[in-house]
Amino acid sequence: MGIGVAESGARPPLGSPELMQTMKGILKSNVVAQRVVTQLGLPTSAAELSKKVQVQYQPDSSVLNVSYDSTDKNEALSVVRQTGVEFQRVAHESFGVSDSFKRPGPLLIVASVTDPPHLEAGRVSPKPKQTLGFTAILGLALGLVLAFARESLDDRIRSRDEAEEAFGAPVVGVLPRGFSHRPSTKGPVQPRQEAQEALQSLCANLEAAAPGDGSTFLVTSALDRGKPADVVANLAVALARNGHEVLCIDGDVHRPTLDGLLGVSAPTRGLLSVLEDGIPAEAALEEVELVGPSMNGQGNPAQARPGGRLLLLPAGAAPADGAKVISPQRLLEIVVQLSAKSRYTLIHSPGLLSDMNGATSIASDVDSVLVVVRQGQTRHEAAARVRSTLEKLGTRKVALVLTDVRRPRSTTFD
Repeated sequence: MGIGVAESGARPPLGSPELMQTMKGILKSNVVAQRVVTQLGLPTSAAELSKKVQVQYQPDSSVLNVSYDSTDKNEALSVVRQTGVEFQRVAHESFGVSDSFKRPGPLLIVASVTDPPHLEAGRVSPKPKQTLGFTAILGLALGLVLAFARESLDDRIRSRDEAEEAFGAPVVGVLPRGFSHRPSTKGPVQPRQEAQEALQSLCANLEAAAPGDGSTFLVTSALDRGKPADVVANLAVALARNGHEVLCIDGDVHRPTLDGLLGVSAPTRGLLSVLEDGIPAEAALEEVELVGPSMNGQGNPAQARPGGRLLLLPAGAAPADGAKVISPQRLLEIVVQLSAKSRYTLIHSPGLLSDMNGATSIASDVDSVLVVVRQGQTRHEAAARVRSTLEKLGTRKVALVLTDVRRPRSTTFD
C-alpha cells in the first residue's frame, strides 16, 4: 500500500525528510498498531503486529510504502488496509488544526492512500527454486572459504620445498609412505622396489657427502613421533648391505627401540651399562646378522657384500629413574672410541624438542645431523624451534630425511 504525505499547500505535494521520518514513526507506532488490533480483533499484541509492519520511502518521494508479511492473504490485506485508515486518523488528529471546530481552516498535514492494499503477484515466500539456488551458491562459497582458511591455518609441512625452507637445510633422502619400519636382517629385503630405491638414493647421498672414514651422523626429529629410529635401522641395514662397516648407537635410554627393530633380543647390557657400571663399550656391542642379498643386488645373492657389518650399542634396560640424564661428555667419548673402527656411525636420538636425556647435546660434535621430517605431520612451528636449537648448539651440518612421501624423488646432497 502507498500513502502520500505532504504539508498542506505544497505544490507539488512533497514531504520534507523530517516529516517523512515522523510519519514513518507514526505508522510503526504502538498507537496505530493497537487500534488495528482492536478494530480487527486480532489475537496478537500491538508490539508483535508493529514488528511485522514494514515502512519504506525514497528520500526524494512523499510516498510511504507499507507492507505486511503473513501466510494468510485475507489477514494481510485487512491489516494493511486498516493500518492506512488508523494512520490517517492519528496523523490528522496529531497534525490537523487543533481548533478546527471553532475556526475552520486547512489541515497542516495531508495524508491519503495513493495505492490501495494489494497482494504481491506470485508466491512471496517460500520460493524453493530461488532458495535452493541461493543455498547452492552459498554452500559453494562457504566451502571455498573454509578450504582457504584450512589451508592458511594448517601449519603442517606438506612438501620438500616447505621442509627445506622451514628447517633451512637440504633434503638428502625421501622415503615413501609405508616403507618397511622393521628392516629385514635375516633374509631377502622386504620393502617394495620404490622403498629400496629410496633407501639406496639416501645411502648414495651420504656416501657422496662423507667420502672419508669415520663419519658420524646424529639422527633425530622434532618430536618423538617423527620416528627417527625407523630411519636409523633401515639406513644402517642398507649401508651394511652395501659393504660398509656400520655402527648404531641407541641414545634413547628411556624408550629403547633399535634392538627390537634390528632383531637383537632383549640385550642385558647397553649404553647405560657403559655409562653407569663402567662396562667396556666393546663388551656391550651386539652384532646384527645380515643374511640375504645386498640392497643394490651386488655380491653373492646368499649373503651381504664382503666387508659389510652392522654393530649395535643398544640403550639397554630403561632406567628406573625416569628423569635420568646421560652425560653428553661421556656419550661423546664413547662415540669417538667406537666410531674409529666404523665407516658410518648412526646415533639415534629422541625428538630434539623432547630430549630429556641429553643425546642431542653432542649435535655440534658429529659430522652431520639428520632431521627426520614426516610429510603432513611435522609442523612449521616445530621446525622453527628445531632450527633455532641446532643453530644455538653450533651444528656443523644439517640435512633432512623426508618420510611418508607419496612419490619420492631422488635427491642430491650438496
